[in-house]
Amino acid sequence: MIRSRDVIPSPLQHAMLATRVLVALDRYEEAGHAPALDAAMGNALQYLGKILQGRNNAKDLRIDADSSYESALAYGEAMRAVEISTGGSGSAEFLQFVNELQGIASALRLNEPVNRQSVEELKQFFKHVRSVALSSGERQVEKISLLA
Repeated sequence: MIRSRDVIPSPLQHAMLATRVLVALDRYEEAGHAPALDAAMGNALQYLGKILQGRNNAKDLRIDADSSYESALAYGEAMRAVEISTGGSGSAEFLQFVNELQGIASALRLNEPVNRQSVEELKQFFKHVRSVALSSGERQVEKISLLA
């Protein structure tokens, strides 16, 4: 039995999401708050939430049929992106970094003041996510066999 999770591979979806976030942040820096920023930051927050869910699933050795694949993939991409962004970090630093990014994205979504360095940090992270996602290679067809 062959099963495919989606038409557009998840790494490509993550790369497109990262591009959407980057475009919105560029427009924000040029013109200030815009409706597109709200949507993009909402997407960014969902992705960051998947990262944390993937981290928790991995830590607890938990598998959830609905979200494990997406969250594990996001977590793996984020680990590489954070390593590139920070030059390598431990588990505590990873969690702190992702939480900081969530705070920045939330503040932007709520039209709260955010300093330029924080916006740049968010941009750099999503640039690295896009790069990692696009370099992930071809998606393998998932093969599931039932053993009786």
